[in-house]
Amino acid sequence: MVSNLSLSFMLVALIIQFLSPIALTIYFYRKESISMKSLFVGVLSFTITQIIIRIPLLQVLQTTAWYQNLATTNLFLTSLILAFSAGLFEETGRFLGFKWPLKNQMEWKDGIAFGIGHGGMEALYIGLGSVNNIIISLAINSGTYDSLIAKQLPSETADFIKEQLISTPPTAFLAGGLERLFTIFVQIGLTMLVLYGVRNRKYVYFIYSILLHTLINLPLPFLLQYLGIWGTEAIIAVLAILSIILTFKARKYFRSDSV
Repeated sequence: MVSNLSLSFMLVALIIQFLSPIALTIYFYRKESISMKSLFVGVLSFTITQIIIRIPLLQVLQTTAWYQNLATTNLFLTSLILAFSAGLFEETGRFLGFKWPLKNQMEWKDGIAFGIGHGGMEALYIGLGSVNNIIISLAINSGTYDSLIAKQLPSETADFIKEQLISTPPTAFLAGGLERLFTIFVQIGLTMLVLYGVRNRKYVYFIYSILLHTLINLPLPFLLQYLGIWGTEAIIAVLAILSIILTFKARKYFRSDSV
């Protein structure tokens, strides 16, 4: 059985994942009159670069023998591939977004809107996983999992999913929800870096954003091993706080006379 506490934290995570981007959008729309176009381009950026391009490519890559061997023998190189590809695809999406559809909308508040759209879409996408977890957990607890869901999957996969949901500590589901909130602020910070470079024609900042994105993602699997879930989440929370501070401090660099 999946514990009631696990189910409760799955629901809390789902609420965070779905409501945090909505709440941030409402707050900054009222406070800064952010552009819905900039926000939508951010949503589109994540959708195209991650959901349509990168994730399917990784799924194909994971079926290859050499990658499967690498994943079991070299955690560092595997993590580097995942981290660098995330940085390359996502930051390129930001760069193209400000070079093309938002070429006339490059104010500080447009960076905020784009970052909320990008990070918010990521939160919603991962939130679908929380919905899936809740549905499967309810099926396990009602005794219908084996007859309704497991039959549609390879037996090893069905057993693995069931065991994971039953054995995962309840607080791990809560941590997943909080991580999405923290990540939105990191995404806003990375957006500001790219926007500054495009706005001032200093394209080296685009390279910096790829490298920074890679450096943020690369150590996460190792931190998880040595610090556990909450130790890792604490570091992500610190990164989120730093992103918030630097984002607001960077506002002065986006005044019209700073171009």
